[in-house]
Amino acid sequence: MRRKEIQILLIERDKVTDALDKLEEDRRASRVSELDHDLLRERYGNKLREIEQKLGKPKPKPGKLEKLRFWRKKSKRKA
Repeated sequence: MRRKEIQILLIERDKVTDALDKLEEDRRASRVSELDHDLLRERYGNKLREIEQKLGKPKPKPGKLEKLRFWRKKSKRKA
């Protein structure tokens, strides 16, 4: 991937994350209905995953609790 393409994707990613932040702010201020919030959040989330996939971002690492032996045992029993 060329440098310019990467820069464009990074700009798009910043715009989507800003839009997600603004959406959360609007929800807290009751300027957006719950239905609209849920729909927009899903769309923005899908777009963000798409951009990160194009950038070749690795999947997030498991949380700190996953590293604990006793936590893994409980998680595997539930599955």
